[in-house]
Amino acid sequence: MSNWIADFSRPPTNASVTRVYRGTGGQPLTNTQLRNIGKPSQNSGIRQVQGNASDARTFFNNQVNPSTVREVKPGVFVGQNSNGVTFTYRGASKSGSPTIDVNGVDGLRKIKFVGG
Repeated sequence: MSNWIADFSRPPTNASVTRVYRGTGGQPLTNTQLRNIGKPSQNSGIRQVQGNASDARTFFNNQVNPSTVREVKPGVFVGQNSNGVTFTYRGASKSGSPTIDVNGVDGLRKIKFVGG
């Protein structure tokens, strides 16, 4: 496993933003890596990472197969990875922060990008 998990608890530098969204060998993150990304939120199944809407979109694009991506409403994109995990990108959520909804990873419902 790469060292991005420890690094991601701190704000990423411009040089590290792309690196932290990939797993070993530049592959999308595994389910285990996704479950452990960033730090836990106060709510079960939600993880928080440092970043903004652009970082969230980069993360989304790096996790999904491009041929599966579709815009379901303005600014909301859905796609799947090769394991059938569904990711939904929202540039803003009810809480205000950019959010990636995750369906198909036990123990993980959302990844919120905060403080970007």
